[in-house]
Amino acid sequence: MAPMLTNFGSDYQSCAYITAYYTDAIQDIVEECRVEALPTFLLLKEGVEKGRVVGAKVGDLNTIIMGNI
Repeated sequence: MAPMLTNFGSDYQSCAYITAYYTDAIQDIVEECRVEALPTFLLLKEGVEKGRVVGAKVGDLNTIIMGNI
């Protein structure tokens, strides 16, 4: 997943902030965001969830990013 995240970070650096977190260290956020499987990608815009992709579905992730920029 790390190489894919690096590519997305480069592709969308002017309009999106892409990061990864070690979920064991942030269990409160994992629960609040209802993360049930890894990887889970959340697209947040102004604090509101605009999209969610569960699994390594690069095409789906690209679609939700492009639909919200």
